[in-house]
Amino acid sequence: IHVFTGLPTGSAQAYRVNVEREGASTSSTPFRLEVDRGQDVRVTLLPTTHDARVLLQFLGVTAIELKPGRVHVQQAAELMNMSESLYVFPERGLHVRLPAGHLAFQSADVMTDQHITPAGDGFDLTGSIPPGRVQLTWAFDLPLDGSELAIDQPIAFAQTYVYRVISDAADGMSLEVEGFPPAQRFDADGRSLLGTQSERTPQDSPLRALHIRLGG
Repeated sequence: IHVFTGLPTGSAQAYRVNVEREGASTSSTPFRLEVDRGQDVRVTLLPTTHDARVLLQFLGVTAIELKPGRVHVQQAAELMNMSESLYVFPERGLHVRLPAGHLAFQSADVMTDQHITPAGDGFDLTGSIPPGRVQLTWAFDLPLDGSELAIDQPIAFAQTYVYRVISDAADGMSLEVEGFPPAQRFDADGRSLLGTQSERTPQDSPLRALHIRLGG
């Protein structure tokens, strides 16, 4: 038991208790301290595992937005730890490669124990994944010079259940993703879009890479 006294109270700040153990950080949910009373916080420490087979990319998404002279690509990975242990990434991190020529890399900060650090031709993913699901997001730009664009990118996660690719749909534009069903046109929030998705079964070969072609 650890007791902390004299901490600022009120709504101006929030607290989170983090416990480091075996390369993982286990955290409480954020909380504030009331003026007239304290807060009891319990953090349950779980066993850890480095076995990547417990990690599933439940849903991967690539969303492509057309900009003057470039495309803006947003990607998300909803990761599921299917075990009852904390999955810990390798000490040097899991390297996620991005398409060649990418620019203006961005990532969303999270208050959990996953860290995205730009590195070389992509980024390194470090930290840990607790049992259940977490979602990570990042974005980058690609130059657009002409009427066609190829996006080629390996998939960093060994297992994927569903992967979805969505793009803005200009008049006459086409979207093809190797191994995916033909893209369908649809409207969402007043925007015309093209989209396709692949749903994998345990009998299917793993999704190793994305090969996206935009035309028109």
